[in-house]
Amino acid sequence: MSELRNKAQVTPYIILGIVILGLVIAYFAINPLKLGKTSETESQFVPVQNYIQDCITSVFNDAVLISSMQAGYITVPNYKYQLNPLLPFSNSLEVSSNMKVPYWFYEDANTVQHLNIPKKAFIENEISNYTKNNMQVCFSNFTSFNGYSIENLDSAKFTTKIEDEQVFLEMQSNIKINYKETEFSFKRYATSIEFPLGSLYDSAVKIMEKENNEFFFEERTIDIMSVYDEIPLTGVTLDCTPKPWIVENVKKSFKDIVNNNLEAVSLQSSNKYYSLDISNANVDSFFSYNQEWPFLLEAEPQKNGLLYPESSISKKLSSSSLTSLVCLNNYNFVYNVKYPVLVRLVKNNHMFQFAFQTIIRSNEPRVSTKAPEVIDTDSQYYICDKRINQQEINVFSSDMSPIDNAEVKYKCITQLCSIGTTNNGTLKEKFPPCLNGLLIVEKENYLPSSIQYSTNQESSVSLFMEPLIEKDLQIVLINKKTGSTKQVSNEKIYLSISDDYGYSEILQYPEQNKIKIAPGTYHLQAQVALNGNFTFKEQKITKCTSVPYPSALGLILKRKECTDVIIDPISLSNIILGGNQFDFTITKENFLGRTLKIYLIIEEKPGNQEELSNIIQSIETNHISDKFKIPEII
Repeated sequence: MSELRNKAQVTPYIILGIVILGLVIAYFAINPLKLGKTSETESQFVPVQNYIQDCITSVFNDAVLISSMQAGYITVPNYKYQLNPLLPFSNSLEVSSNMKVPYWFYEDANTVQHLNIPKKAFIENEISNYTKNNMQVCFSNFTSFNGYSIENLDSAKFTTKIEDEQVFLEMQSNIKINYKETEFSFKRYATSIEFPLGSLYDSAVKIMEKENNEFFFEERTIDIMSVYDEIPLTGVTLDCTPKPWIVENVKKSFKDIVNNNLEAVSLQSSNKYYSLDISNANVDSFFSYNQEWPFLLEAEPQKNGLLYPESSISKKLSSSSLTSLVCLNNYNFVYNVKYPVLVRLVKNNHMFQFAFQTIIRSNEPRVSTKAPEVIDTDSQYYICDKRINQQEINVFSSDMSPIDNAEVKYKCITQLCSIGTTNNGTLKEKFPPCLNGLLIVEKENYLPSSIQYSTNQESSVSLFMEPLIEKDLQIVLINKKTGSTKQVSNEKIYLSISDDYGYSEILQYPEQNKIKIAPGTYHLQAQVALNGNFTFKEQKITKCTSVPYPSALGLILKRKECTDVIIDPISLSNIILGGNQFDFTITKENFLGRTLKIYLIIEEKPGNQEELSNIIQSIETNHISDKFKIPEII
């Protein structure tokens, strides 16, 4: 009985299985394509489809590679200043003639610090946009597919997803391919690449956070200054004829030492001094500086390119009536240093690289600047995020007309917050509470304006902006010795004009012979250079000093003693003939002319390195020469 009951239970399942199998067979009999066979119509499109998919995959691979080599950027951001000897640093590091790596941290020409770490979502969007913008090549080279036409290319939408070990791409589209009155819809395509972009990016962010929070590289740079004899910092010598240090030689040694020490740095190392102590997830790290890259070194006090110790005399009494003298030479030099660091991270033979600047100010690490909304983390707090008190900002031109679309910023402590733009000259917006912050308004073709302003309670304020007027630029060269003047011919002028409120113009004259300016007070820096091939031979410079010595009667006498300093030979592609550094004011009364005329002091072409050094050093004081003339508008 039990056996019959079991059979009765099984029978309905058998019947149901037979019915389902019949339906499946009937379905595929009607739709033979679904069994893996390709109809004659669709088979015509398979080679085209394969070609397009392979091409999109290739473009996508290029996008990932470019992004990884350019710090997450497909397009390197533009820099508003033109590079020249006065301005060797930009917002990216020129690793080679055809590769620039954007800085994740850098200081611009106005010493404003920027922390620009791209978010992962930004990188994904960059890769998607590059693939979309360059996919046209996949559809433009159809020489092997005569008779085919394509529609709705613009309908393609790409989505990129960066994971730790892979990068994924998906395309959704309404692209149609036509052939002999037959249409094929190319609606979706997905692919991926084995590239640990997410893992490498996360390691890079940890490095930048470590550097920005702890000044890892600045601290080790200061150690270099303290430890290496090639870089005089502070100390005492007992030599009565002290030898000066040549600034250029110090700079050369500094660059060598930085390069050697950076090579020892790693994410994890048994040598704790060089270890960043960052979990590496099988990521290899390489830190480097190349001597061809920019390197700023300013050392004070110096004279004519030489660093001198300060001499003093100490008497030491003995049992005899004679006095023995000890020559104490104290030196305490103050340095400003800036150089780029290139970071290369490698995993599974794939590389990600980025760069940042290491900055020393007066023998101390740079002041920390954490710009808002740069690192993709919810836990990080920024002053700019906490906006409480409503403020009304009114912005007018000097003729009292309201200025639209003026960008309003607010700097509290070290953070610069972008607040918004004016509408009909007014912005009403909540600000972060801050005491004595800096309110800044900027607009293209206007001189920036700023005012100290507190936002710890609701208030209003008005600011006025001067419109920038384009003037012709004329530079006249004055011979420092004879006072004769000449127009610029073969010389090249590197000119920087700035103020205290954000205005800055960097020009290369005579190529750039116009300038936008307004009445105000400005700082001017200029160098006059002559291009060519210049070789200076090894040179021996004799430096003499008065050295104290005891006489038989115990009196302190002095005698002249000299020492020789050897300067290595050097080849240069340009030399400096002169220049100026000074402040000047343009009033509204003398602003009416069409041409800004600037006078610069120059000297005769130097015959050796000492003369070249003297010319460069005198730029700072050329404005006190009796041949100097202030700029004028004519």
